[in-house]
Amino acid sequence: MYIDNDYSKQDYFAADIELVRVATVNAYRNGLSIISARNLSITNCSFVKTSGTPPMAVRLKRTPFLENAFAKDLKTSLLDFEQGIDLEPDVAFRGPRGSCASWPPTGICTTLENISLRDVVISQNAGSGIQFAAHNLGAGAPISVTFDDIDIEGQALDGVNASAVNCLGNGNIGLYIGGVQPNGTVGEVSFNRVTVRRTAQPGVVVEDKIPDPGTRFSFNDCVFDTVGRAPELCWGGPTVPLLLHESRSTPQGVGGFVFREVQVMDALKRPFIKCDSCSTRGPAADITGSFRVVDPRGCTTALRGKQDRQLPPTVGFSVDCERAAPGPPLKADDGSQVLHAQ
Repeated sequence: MYIDNDYSKQDYFAADIELVRVATVNAYRNGLSIISARNLSITNCSFVKTSGTPPMAVRLKRTPFLENAFAKDLKTSLLDFEQGIDLEPDVAFRGPRGSCASWPPTGICTTLENISLRDVVISQNAGSGIQFAAHNLGAGAPISVTFDDIDIEGQALDGVNASAVNCLGNGNIGLYIGGVQPNGTVGEVSFNRVTVRRTAQPGVVVEDKIPDPGTRFSFNDCVFDTVGRAPELCWGGPTVPLLLHESRSTPQGVGGFVFREVQVMDALKRPFIKCDSCSTRGPAADITGSFRVVDPRGCTTALRGKQDRQLPPTVGFSVDCERAAPGPPLKADDGSQVLHAQ
């Protein structure tokens, strides 16, 4: 499914759309691509086992580690990987006339405005469960996206070699957030009661999201359960549950998040949240909230590029650390979610 404006006409936005009880299985590209939409509601839908061909935005890095993993464990093309849901405006303006240089625009412009996803299952897609990239939105464009009660399951299931599903498309990530620029969008993106589990790559990857007060991202009552099961990140280094990264040639920092009552269930000796570019591009900034971490090997952070003795001065969140193995998984009555016992 693909949602976008009609750029042949002035002021003809993709708007007032409702998807209810829609399922995509074995889609060849993305389960759902949202390029531009206003007043979009998605309820009780599922996007399962998407795999086939990536859009042009997907960047695939060929490495000896990746090639060896595929040669040994996965007999398929290196391009057979896609997202469950991809929110990614491809250009700010494509209309016959006008401009999107400022908001309100004088032309037909891409927007992600008043979008709601509720009670959605995203399972075993080759790329990210949800990919969110807003770098092509125009300056000052309003943005408002809400994810409520979302269940994301990766491909690194029990009995599967996680290295074999490493670096597929954007890398079997739970939530990928990228490209929110300075002086860009204005608004909020919120993830509420989202469960991410059994991904090969991290449960969250944030790339090039600046600590800009214009657009705020919040994670509320979310659970990251046994994520980052592959030993190595796509671009090198060990995996972690939550990862921040900056790839721009001119560093602008990474941050601008609130984590409220977020749970991380892990069993490895590693930071539960890390910025792997901060040692050379400055520490993470403007991150607040509270975590509950269950890990028998401890609860550390690495937001300066290495393990923190103390958090950076512009980061302030609390950590309730439980040094115990995660409990046995519990299935919800409908079987759609798996959470650890409290």
